[in-house]
Amino acid sequence: MASKHAKQLRVGVEIAESATRLTATTEPNVSGLRWQTRLAAPPSPEIATAEIASLIARVTHEIVATHSEIESNVAAVGIAVGGQVDAEQGIVLALPQAVSWTDFPLVRHLTEHLSVPVQMDSATNAAGLAEYHLGAARAAAHMLYIHLGRGITSAYIEHSQLLHGAQGTAGALGHLLVRVDGPRCSCGAHGHLEPIASAQSVVRRMIGQAVDHESSHTTMLQKTGGRAEAITVAQIVELSESGEPVAQAIVNDALDALSLALAHAVTLLAPDTIVIGGPFALIGEPFLMPLRARVQKLCQPVTRVPELVGAALEPRAAMIGAYLLAEAITTSLG
Repeated sequence: MASKHAKQLRVGVEIAESATRLTATTEPNVSGLRWQTRLAAPPSPEIATAEIASLIARVTHEIVATHSEIESNVAAVGIAVGGQVDAEQGIVLALPQAVSWTDFPLVRHLTEHLSVPVQMDSATNAAGLAEYHLGAARAAAHMLYIHLGRGITSAYIEHSQLLHGAQGTAGALGHLLVRVDGPRCSCGAHGHLEPIASAQSVVRRMIGQAVDHESSHTTMLQKTGGRAEAITVAQIVELSESGEPVAQAIVNDALDALSLALAHAVTLLAPDTIVIGGPFALIGEPFLMPLRARVQKLCQPVTRVPELVGAALEPRAAMIGAYLLAEAITTSLG
């Protein structure tokens, strides 16, 4: 029997990269302990459930073996899913490149495997929770979190409460219409924010357009050590700052589209803080400063412009948020 003074063991798990990367933590901080499982290909949800259970068993064994003050049984598990979810129903609605996950009741399956309470949310919402409580927005009451990665998603938190919307689908900022004649989005529509301003789109556009400009292509090869396909958004922003014309046009286009979307969001939601997460957050002021100026120009004089900052917990924000989901379970249970 555990001592009445023993600490509860709570585990947060991030499901990322089409469930090929499973990462767990037992601490709510960037430098905390973490465990990882890598899979060669996107697994079925049943296989992933078993792998998560195995990962948590490994975490439990290692933690209890080295920390005698911690209970030997897991009290709660939080899951952050890199896909679309219905958090209230505990269902994964869609996972990139993994059709078999559509409408999968992950919480029910994990609860049956683990025999402990499980709470799930999207990776974006989990990352938003982490930034709200422990990161860049700790002083905020109304926070809009934007993740610019493979796609563009958002989370809105007001007085610690996440806004999920119907079926948990709130936050699809990447599908906001920002340009009627814009490029085709992955969803099939044209003019959405995502194909203009996501990190993945910026990289793809740079690679595709630089090929048609010899000097730009040469500069890109020099920047990447001859591996143009490996260029990052940080390197593209650096090229833009140096005056490289293709990079400059792509970055300015992304900033214009993103600032328009954020101005609409500010008018609708009136956050006091906007947090930018994902690869762009790691760039810092070279990206944030021109974005801030554009948003301010579009919002004023009608709307109060919120503070706009980079995320503080990248790249582990979603994993930390998953831990906070587990912590919330034990808090609610008393």
